[in-house]
Amino acid sequence: MRPCRRRYERVTHHEQKVRRMSKRDEYIEKVKAQLDETSAQITSLLDKSKAQVEDVADQIQQGLTTAAEKMQSAQDQAKAKFDEASKAGADTWESVSDQLDEALSTCSTAIAEFGTTLTDAIQAGQKSVSDAVASVTSDSSDTADDSSSEASSEESSEESSEDSPGESSGQ
Repeated sequence: MRPCRRRYERVTHHEQKVRRMSKRDEYIEKVKAQLDETSAQITSLLDKSKAQVEDVADQIQQGLTTAAEKMQSAQDQAKAKFDEASKAGADTWESVSDQLDEALSTCSTAIAEFGTTLTDAIQAGQKSVSDAVASVTSDSSDTADDSSSEASSEESSEESSEDSPGESSGQ
C-alpha cells in the first residue's frame, strides 16, 4: 500500500507544481494585458493633450496676430502724420501736429490693448489647458477605475474557485 501512496503523493506534488505554473502564467498574461492597456491609454491621453495644446496655441496666435496688426496700423498712421507734419509749412503745421498727437495716442492705445490681449490670451490659454488636463485626467481615472475593478473581480473569482472543497486534490 505504501508504494501507491508515494505514487499518489508524487502525482499530487506534480499537480501542485503544474497548478502553480498555471497560476504564474495566468498572472503574467493578466499583468501583460494591463500593461498593454496602460500603454494604449497613455498614448491616447498624450495625443488628446497635444491636440488641445495646439488648439489653444492657435487661438492665442490668432488673437495676438490681430492685435499686432492693429498696433502696426496705428504706428503706420502715426508715421504718415509725422511725415506730413515735417513737410508742413509754418501756417499748417499746428493742425497737422494735432493730428499727429492723435495718431500717437491711437498708437499708444493699440500698444496697451496688445498687452491686454496678450494677458487675456494667456489666461484663456491657461484655463483651456486646465480644462483639458481635467478632462484628460478624468478620462484616465475612469478607465483606470474600470480596469482595477475588473482585475479585482477576476482575482476574487479565482480565489473562490481555488477554495472550493470539490477541487482539492487531497480528498
